Amino acid sequence: MDLTVIQKEILQELVNIYEEKNRPVKGTEIAKRLNRNPGTIRNQMQALKALNLVDGVPGPRGGYIPTSNTYKALGLTYKDTIEVPIYKGDKKVEGVCVEKIIFDTVAHEKACSSMIQIRGDT
Repeated sequence: MDLTVIQKEILQELVNIYEEKNRPVKGTEIAKRLNRNPGTIRNQMQALKALNLVDGVPGPRGGYIPTSNTYKALGLTYKDTIEVPIYKGDKKVEGVCVEKIIFDTVAHEKACSSMIQIRGDT
């Protein structure tokens, strides 16, 4: 995958901030650290989303998060990577595993919500 210099800089800064703060990263944060216009970052993020190198998280606490492809594209090792199998009933679904789990709310002990992204051929 051929990425431009600015795309690589944006991805690297996204990973840096994400690992530092452990939350979605706003485009304005990346722009500030790279001394770039926020509009430039937004435009590049759209291209990076199309390449499956970043995911957008909607909402006031949203922003961008790196995907496993981000780490691969930058030649980095993704921290804490594990394979999570998927089961239908008591039978494991072959060729499919959990790629990502994002917990939207965890403030309540009896109720939380999450978004699960799977990888494989369903």
